[in-house]
Amino acid sequence: MLAESLARRPRSWLRWGRPGAPNLSAVVQDPSEVFPEVADWKHAPAHTAHLARFARLAVTSNEMHDALAALGLRATKVNTRSLLPARDPATLAAEPLRAFTRAVDYPRKNLALFRAVQSRVAGVAERCDALLGTGVLPQPEYAARLDGYNCYVCTSWQEGGPLPLMDAQRRGCVVLTTRVGQTDERVEDGVNGFFCDDEGAFTERLRQLAADPELLLRMRRAALARASAPDADRVRAQLSEFLP
Repeated sequence: MLAESLARRPRSWLRWGRPGAPNLSAVVQDPSEVFPEVADWKHAPAHTAHLARFARLAVTSNEMHDALAALGLRATKVNTRSLLPARDPATLAAEPLRAFTRAVDYPRKNLALFRAVQSRVAGVAERCDALLGTGVLPQPEYAARLDGYNCYVCTSWQEGGPLPLMDAQRRGCVVLTTRVGQTDERVEDGVNGFFCDDEGAFTERLRQLAADPELLLRMRRAALARASAPDADRVRAQLSEFLP
């Protein structure tokens, strides 16, 4: 990851060599910036030396806030947000299950689990796709692609968001996810999505949605309503606390 970052931004390493200053701040977006990419990362040795120079830290989830607090590091929580336009609820209709995940193939994404689930719902879901890579589509094209699905699957060990999950909710997708990142604030189990811990749970919930298009539609509407709720004022207040 470091090599990839340096290749994209050759001079970015310079910021880590600068001396600390009272007004220097940093956002720790993803747990992989501090912890190794392993399933039990919260109990693994953490790398925090590079954070010592910052007077203020922010994180994007309650999960990471608690993880840093356990290390004696104080951080402000500032939620990230999807800026994708919310879908018109009137365009949602009962339809076959079309599930997907979107990720870069890093260990923390745990794509082996997704592929196992994918094989178990073949013939049950109309589609179950993995959209992999770092490519960024123009917003209208991206929204149109998401509208081809109605269920988002996240099998990650670690997440700062995940932002693709938030994007999917704003386009009316039910979410099946592990308990990572900001999902504790985004997903109401059984209402707009399901929390799943293993291959069996993901498979069972996908089969349930595939067998009940009306349930799928109700949960899609709930996901869209939750993702469409205004939150700009809350994020603005969080940013004001982080950067007074």
